[in-house]
Amino acid sequence: MANVRLVDWNGNEAADSASVPTVHVEYGSAQR
Repeated sequence: MANVRLVDWNGNEAADSASVPTVHVEYGSAQR
């Protein structure tokens, strides 16, 4: 799931660095 850092939930490339950590945090929470 390394692509999680590069893409958001919609599968779009996360150009905004601010969106990267947000998606990563939410994904980690959902996994747990």
